[in-house]
Amino acid sequence: MRIALDAMGGDGAPTSTVDGAWAYAARRPEAAAEIVLVGDESALREEVRRVGGGGDEFEILHASQVVDMQDSAVDALRSKPDSSVAAGVGAVRDGHADILVSVGHTGAAVAAATVGLRTLDGVRRPGLACLPEGDKGHFVLVDVGANVHPKPEHLLAYGIMGAEVSRILLDVAEPRVGLLNVGEEAGKGNALAKETHDLFATAPVQFIGNVEGTGLFRGAADVVVCEGFMGNVLLKTAEGLSSHLVDTFARLVAEHAPESTDAVMRALRDWSDVATYGGALLLGVNGAVIIGHGATDGRGVCSMLDQARRYVEGGVQDAITEGVAAAAEGV
Repeated sequence: MRIALDAMGGDGAPTSTVDGAWAYAARRPEAAAEIVLVGDESALREEVRRVGGGGDEFEILHASQVVDMQDSAVDALRSKPDSSVAAGVGAVRDGHADILVSVGHTGAAVAAATVGLRTLDGVRRPGLACLPEGDKGHFVLVDVGANVHPKPEHLLAYGIMGAEVSRILLDVAEPRVGLLNVGEEAGKGNALAKETHDLFATAPVQFIGNVEGTGLFRGAADVVVCEGFMGNVLLKTAEGLSSHLVDTFARLVAEHAPESTDAVMRALRDWSDVATYGGALLLGVNGAVIIGHGATDGRGVCSMLDQARRYVEGGVQDAITEGVAAAAEGV
């Protein structure tokens, strides 16, 4: 197994990405051989030496260009064909790597993967799926930012693919798929929600209908489908709110029960730390891709690499491909 890591992508790259790769490699004897660092070779070898290596512990795939966060995704594909994210996609396409991990420019990563890997038959637009944790464990939330102008058939495909992710990564035998909406009744929502609801009613998934925001973290569904604009805002709001609640709780405990602060706060901060959750899975392209937030640090990159290993070993990509094909055939 090989994981291509876009080592030049992200706010702290290449320091944060190499830190993450080094931490991942320390976990198992064979782990270093699983990583392919993609980016400027001399800079990456220098970073590996910085963390204590000799410089040649990882395979390095040289790429001479980097997509900056201010770049337009489409323009970057044209003007920077040798960027680290494009080279990483090429490694997956050519079979040199089983999966790509990137914490760089999300739009560029989605665009590069869509163009370089193509979408699966039956999928017109890829979607990003993350695995937040609620009262009853993790659930699949898709789309969280890849497609902000979806059509009903796009959302239907997200539900089908999300169900396969739930089965394999979360071990849910019969995932319950819900559509995020302003009310639980079938007639609620805008035209997109209503049309999507009608499509899901006859889809080969266990569709439970509309799900309201209050039910997301209460286990209302195993897979929650929404359009990318709403999903991205929801995800970032949840991250900000959890951080705010932890900080508020810390202040109140310190004021009223300071002797119990340390143990409680360690547990809460671990629970709310986004670095432990990994990245978002890009569903619908003909290859495995995981995309993380640009501010992801070394711990977060390490978590994403571990997530990528589980994704590959679990055969998630093959299951998604088969699930989409079966749905297209009406099975």
